Amino acid sequence: MNPRTKIFISHATPKDNEFVIWLATRLRNEGYDIWYDLEGLLGGEFTWDDITNVIKNETVKFIFVVSETSVKAQGALNELNFAISVAKEFQFNDFIIPLKIDDSSFNSRIELTRINFVRFDISLAHGLKKLLLKFNKDNVPNNLAPGSVLKNLIYI
Repeated sequence: MNPRTKIFISHATPKDNEFVIWLATRLRNEGYDIWYDLEGLLGGEFTWDDITNVIKNETVKFIFVVSETSVKAQGALNELNFAISVAKEFQFNDFIIPLKIDDSSFNSRIELTRINFVRFDISLAHGLKKLLLKFNKDNVPNNLAPGSVLKNLIYI
């Protein structure tokens, strides 16, 4: 059994919250196990310890929401840098998937400039469809019957 089942969504709080809640809802409807701070941190946790534990030990895909705010948000950048180190340590391919949600440009200090990103800024439906196809191609575990995700894509 694969202990890595979580899709970790890193974003700028509170500006990107609405998009992240929308995305998490749709991904859960497709059977994926989602982690993001608005639900994962309920109170009393040692925030950074919990975040790094989930990224290092449970995350199968790390989503970085690219927005005007997130490319400057220290917390989101810390999560991204940690995810980069995890990907290198475990030699994960395609571990980090950036999602572009507005017309912001990548900051040159962010290592995302070399990673293909999914465009949600043009169309939410197209971005979601592309992301689900990527998860299916990479065999990201979900709790639906095999092939169900692709069948659901016709409704997006």
